[in-house]
Amino acid sequence: MAYTDQITFLLFLKMADEQSEPPYNKTIVPTGLDWASLLQRDGEELERHYRHILDELASAKRERSPGCSGRSSKRRGRMSQTPRLIHTKKMPALEGHG
Repeated sequence: MAYTDQITFLLFLKMADEQSEPPYNKTIVPTGLDWASLLQRDGEELERHYRHILDELASAKRERSPGCSGRSSKRRGRMSQTPRLIHTKKMPALEGHG
């Protein structure tokens, strides 16, 4: 997965997490495939879980839209930067003000 695709997907997960809090209280991404589930992991476990999230969300999208190409799951082989990108504890702009 290209670097820009990874950043875009991570921003999507972070924004979905923010939408799950008041005043919005929307569930966009299922629990266990969400932003919080990434923050609980590190190293190889983090990368495996990230790939699992990509596969699950791509699968759900294909079920809703059978003509969809499943691009994210096909391109996941190039994910060497994933663990570094996900550790947003080092990226305060993504973590908000707290």
